Amino acid sequence: AYPHKNHSFLFQSAHKIFTEFPNSKIVMTIEEPDSFPERIECLGEISARQVNEFMNRDDVVLLFPSVKETLGLPLIEALEADIPIVVSDLPFAHEICGEAALYFQPGNVESLISSLQKIRVMPNWKRQKRNIDIYGRIAIHLRSLVDHG
Repeated sequence: AYPHKNHSFLFQSAHKIFTEFPNSKIVMTIEEPDSFPERIECLGEISARQVNEFMNRDDVVLLFPSVKETLGLPLIEALEADIPIVVSDLPFAHEICGEAALYFQPGNVESLISSLQKIRVMPNWKRQKRNIDIYGRIAIHLRSLVDHG
């Protein structure tokens, strides 16, 4: 129950996502809510080993709809694992991911679908080692949080 994580947006967008990507499913690390769309799997809390196993699969995209974050650990894990990232187009995400992610307008399913489609048609978004200083970006982001609250 963290509204800023924007999980409800994924539930509301599921039909359109699965229509556009019929062989996909969404796996979330949240407790299973009372009702949610088919093809969304809710795992609850998982171990660091399980996170690494997911991040090392070839068919994984991090879909991060959060509208407010202080750090966004899944973004860092995805950058480290070099998997495609689709994230809300907000300052915290740009500070952490820079050009290493695809962005969508929060709450806009068409924008989300457009970003996901780019992964399908742009092979350079799949498993491409990005020349970015992940930990330097984290340090800059954390400094920004300290300076601006």
